[in-house]
Amino acid sequence: MNPLFYRTNKKSLHFSLIIFLVCLMFTVLLWDHYLRAGDVMDRTLVSNLLLLMGTLFSAAAGLLTLSLENTEAFLKKEVEARTAELKKRNEDLEHAMREIKVLQGFLPICASCKKIRDDEGYWQELETYVEKHSEAEFSHGLCQICIKRLYPDYHPPAES
Repeated sequence: MNPLFYRTNKKSLHFSLIIFLVCLMFTVLLWDHYLRAGDVMDRTLVSNLLLLMGTLFSAAAGLLTLSLENTEAFLKKEVEARTAELKKRNEDLEHAMREIKVLQGFLPICASCKKIRDDEGYWQELETYVEKHSEAEFSHGLCQICIKRLYPDYHPPAES
């Protein structure tokens, strides 16, 4: 997902949390002042301020809840997207692994006829050995040099 959206969402959550905590702190302070106030006038003022702070506190709690829900929804979508991406990558890798069959090590090959000696000591045609030990298949043709050497009367003209 868009990193800018995540940063904005994160800032919104931090802002909501700060507002919530500030409202909570002022509400607690006002309650403390209300309980200690001896004067009726002072209590009435503090009581009205407590009503206002309670409203702000409720609004801040709602804003915080909304921010948390938005963040949770965003993170769920992000997890789903990354999970889908990882599943796709895993499928691609598994497909590639099924396609790969590797020949390794030294292959004893005849310097003249190019046959390869297998593990049992038998000599096999190069094509037979490679097809048996890999997923490769051969298609035969003749290069320009061999066509000229083997079929001098029928070789195609050289390309310019």
